[in-house]
Amino acid sequence: MSILARIGKTLRFTGEVTDFHFHDGNSVLDVGVKLTTAWPGHAGGQFAFLKFADSEQAHPFTISSGWANTGRLAFSIKGLGDYTRHLPDVIRVGQAVTVEGPYGRFDFRSGGAAQLWIAGGVGITPFIARMEAIALSGERQNVDLIYSTGTPDDGFINEVRSSASAAGVRLHFVDTGQEEFVDLAKVALWIPHWRDTDVWFCGPSKFGDSLYQAMIADGLSKDRYHRELFEMR
Repeated sequence: MSILARIGKTLRFTGEVTDFHFHDGNSVLDVGVKLTTAWPGHAGGQFAFLKFADSEQAHPFTISSGWANTGRLAFSIKGLGDYTRHLPDVIRVGQAVTVEGPYGRFDFRSGGAAQLWIAGGVGITPFIARMEAIALSGERQNVDLIYSTGTPDDGFINEVRSSASAAGVRLHFVDTGQEEFVDLAKVALWIPHWRDTDVWFCGPSKFGDSLYQAMIADGLSKDRYHRELFEMR
């Protein structure tokens, strides 16, 4: 199936770039895509493979928009490697794109009444999608979101604040260029009941490892810690 390029064939959809904006402060490229074939819908937190016209191969990116059955998807792409750093210079409105997905089980489905979301850097993307989905549905959840980044961009941060406000999510923002890194002591200060929450984490692996070990050692049940692996190898 791999040799014949049939893996994911039934999950491929076509579209075009409708808009894009590059945030200089944190090197994140926001991309809007309008699909021209029927998308099955997605849950906030899932990802898809994007293949732009003239690109050699598809790359996985988390979807940063909730699904409103409009045919529009949004992606927030961090410039981490040669491909993503170069993308802002070559992308253009009207460019054809193939979207393969949705994939992933980072979908915020848990039985707990309260959730604690922890994002590091571009790991904020699935939480933006989930907040948009909550705002679109009109539902409300008991959610705290801790977002830490060492390269804040005012425009991007304002978008996150706006999304949190619309969804009724309590946002705790940490600029690690000015403050200490997020650890369990800081989490407990903001959310004293953290042991009773379902924890959803997306961010750098060392950050996730450290929090996981500290939380489990201090009483969190292992089945209440949900983590996006964040790296694909």
